[in-house]
This record gives sequence, structure tokens and C-alpha cells, in this order.
Amino acid sequence: MCSTRRAASAGRACPGCRSAAAVSRFSIAHPAHVTGALLATFLCSAVILGTRGTAFLPPFNEGSAQVNIMLPPGSSLETSDAFGRRLEALLTEIDGVAHVARRTGRAEGDE
Repeated sequence: MCSTRRAASAGRACPGCRSAAAVSRFSIAHPAHVTGALLATFLCSAVILGTRGTAFLPPFNEGSAQVNIMLPPGSSLETSDAFGRRLEALLTEIDGVAHVARRTGRAEGDE
């Protein structure tokens, strides 16, 4: 903000105060021009933003997916293997699934 006290004591207004006053006078005298400029700027911004991409990353398609099953701790290897075989059978029924691979179990302490 311009200090009117400082400007009055010096007998002249600071350069920023003069330009702000000129812009204010123009805005008050020509509200239609200011509104038109505002609308034109908004429309140009909308057009420019509308032509920009919306994705942060390009489409991601490796052609593969990973499915993990978590069973309660202490589940036997036989139970884990049965769940794995059942999921493997369900996945092969899906159209477009060409291959299914699985790994059952994990090393102790592998978390």
C-alpha cells in the first residue's frame, strides 16, 4: 500500500501510487472495458487449458498384472497351494489371459 502521509509530506506521489491511481481511475471510468478484458482473458485461459493433457503419466500397459493373496499367518503350505490353484483356474477362464504363473509360500521372516 502506498503511504499517503509520505506522499503528502514529500509533495509528490510515489511512482507506484501514480500508476495504481491511473489504473483505478480507468477502471472506474470504463467498467465495460475492464469486464470485457477479464472475460476475454478467462476464455483464452479456458481454451488453452482445454487443449492440455490431463494425465500426469502416459497410459501404462505392460501387458501383465500381478495378483497377491494374503492368507492368515500359520496357514499350511497345502492350504496356500489349494488357494493358488483355485485362483490360477479362475484367472485362466478370463478372456485375454494367455499365461498364468504363481509362487506359493515364502521364506521365513520374508515380510
